[in-house]
Amino acid sequence: LANERTFLAWIRTSLALMGVGIGLLKYTGTSNASGYVIIALGLFALGNATARYFHVMQLLATGRYEPNSRSIVVFLLIVLAAMTTLIVLKLCGRL
Repeated sequence: LANERTFLAWIRTSLALMGVGIGLLKYTGTSNASGYVIIALGLFALGNATARYFHVMQLLATGRYEPNSRSIVVFLLIVLAAMTTLIVLKLCGRL
């Protein structure tokens, strides 16, 4: 059940990211780039969560599961890089 809970948490996170991106596109006067970047991050999170869920299920079925935090660190670094880029672009007046 832990794998399913983790998968659902990642789905919730990806839906929240996509919702924020859609909100930025629809309700703010800012550039569309920030909204599209956040939507893309949400889609990436959804794809990563789905792939990870099925991979872990396969490992659990064969009894070879070992915890792996690499994908979480990669996703965190991507989110931080995207947010930093958006902040820098906003401060430079390009958004």
